[in-house]
Amino acid sequence: MDIVVGVRCNRKLEDGRQMRDLMVRGSLVKPTGLDQAMCVSWVWLYRNKEPEQRFVMSNLDLGGKYLARVGKRRWRIEAFFKTVKGRFGLERFAQHSKQGVLRWWCLSGLAFLLCHLQDLDLPLRLPGIWPDWGDLARTVRFSFVPDVHRRALQLELDALDAFQHASPALIL
Repeated sequence: MDIVVGVRCNRKLEDGRQMRDLMVRGSLVKPTGLDQAMCVSWVWLYRNKEPEQRFVMSNLDLGGKYLARVGKRRWRIEAFFKTVKGRFGLERFAQHSKQGVLRWWCLSGLAFLLCHLQDLDLPLRLPGIWPDWGDLARTVRFSFVPDVHRRALQLELDALDAFQHASPALIL
């Protein structure tokens, strides 16, 4: 099986070094605990002007530049799913069946698309600065679906009323 996986910068190698100590992209090294030599490279991701070094490792000798390109794509995909799960509140969505996964995928894609379209309407940012997806999601929710927001607030008020009416019974 061919794998490409991200690794921590402090991952130990059999010769005692760490990943961050490597100087040549595409180096073949043996990480501690693995029987096979792995090809290692890294990419620099620029998030909010600060560069961050990410390491990627493969069991195939893909070469340093190509492995770095594959790794960069990998983190773009991971960033999308992290945004979708964390910032759009879809991490608790039922994903236990094929239909649940399909619903999750459709809702995630729709939420991301609406936020992206909202981001296109905003003034241009400096390159390399990521949008605040949570703020964009709130803006979309308030501007495109005010009834949904109104209903969510009403449900919260109903829950508070139910709690207040139940409180005297708990004290007695």
